[in-house]
Amino acid sequence: MELINLTLLEELWLGKNKIERISGLTGLASLRRLDVQSNRLTTIDGLLDSTVASTLEELYLSHNAITDEGAISGLLSSSNNDTTSSSFTMLTTLDLSRNRLTCTKPFAELTTLEDLWISGNDIKTFNDIDELRLLTNLDSVYLEYNPLDKEFEYRKRLAEMIPSLTQIDANKIGGNGWGGYSGGVFDLAERMRLMQDAAIERAKKTETS
Repeated sequence: MELINLTLLEELWLGKNKIERISGLTGLASLRRLDVQSNRLTTIDGLLDSTVASTLEELYLSHNAITDEGAISGLLSSSNNDTTSSSFTMLTTLDLSRNRLTCTKPFAELTTLEDLWISGNDIKTFNDIDELRLLTNLDSVYLEYNPLDKEFEYRKRLAEMIPSLTQIDANKIGGNGWGGYSGGVFDLAERMRLMQDAAIERAKKTETS
């Protein structure tokens, strides 16, 4: 996709198209929210080479075919993964649900993340999510519909692994490190939509306060 001279654009919604590659964002100097859900992406490189890496606060990429390598090339500033700095200094919400991820290595540098949605991938073990220990601001994580969620005491172990969490999937964490379900039963896509709406409302309140 090619967009030029839209220097004041803050939100870009491109869901349900046939986009195969992210490009042409260099001129979007004010972009805070980018949605490229339900497209044909296998990689998300194209963000690091643009100005939006330093302005994005929310990035929605669910229902694509993004692999570990495709996410790493688009999110990590070092290909050999030996740096802890990140070009995404404002990113708080990332949605990569329903892709082809098998680990959390792509998120190792995203220390500003507060909400991470990676449901419906192919993450199998706790070793595969070890990088989440580095995300000390992480408040909410969605990992359901991965093989990992079948592990014994999955939520309790996850809460112990990441002390900053207050919510795992649709469960608020109680005083003992894990808790019961906090709401109704939704289809995953519906839940993601509701969470996005909530994130947008939070952003609007911040802007008007």
